[in-house]
Amino acid sequence: MVNPFFMKHFVPVLLLILSCSLAKAQANDSIVFPDNSYKKWALVTGIGQWDHTFAELGMAYLQSNGDRCAFGSLYHGTALTVDYNPFDNRAGLHASGWMNNAFGIILGGDINTYTDFHSYNLGFKPFIGLDWEGRVSFTYGYNFRVVNAGISDINRHVISLNYRFTLKKSR
Repeated sequence: MVNPFFMKHFVPVLLLILSCSLAKAQANDSIVFPDNSYKKWALVTGIGQWDHTFAELGMAYLQSNGDRCAFGSLYHGTALTVDYNPFDNRAGLHASGWMNNAFGIILGGDINTYTDFHSYNLGFKPFIGLDWEGRVSFTYGYNFRVVNAGISDINRHVISLNYRFTLKKSR
């Protein structure tokens, strides 16, 4: 059996809740966040160093949600790059993705393959570092070899410095 007190007060309380939630409110005028969101294509240039030096070149796509959160801006990006070591005749192909927060910390991962033009290996490199406005990044990563075909002269530890030249930017 249903409690008569509950039924007597249920409908008025429900109507009160609905009327408060459907009421039109004044627009917020005290906090205004500018819309600094963007999407851009960039040319990636860089250098990776530890025991062996690799020059890097590729394309990146970056997307930002602007400055609409309490901790500032946040963006994420993906890139496809190639690198080459002319001293040891080694080349690599990288597919990477990363995200950045307002404090300038960049976190990401990289699936890579290196070749000596006779055999290849496959690896995964998580990385962390510092980033400035989506243009300059300084990162440290460690290459985990997934498939190892005995190629030497590949950095396990990697310190990288990259610069991204903006090619096309849109809102």
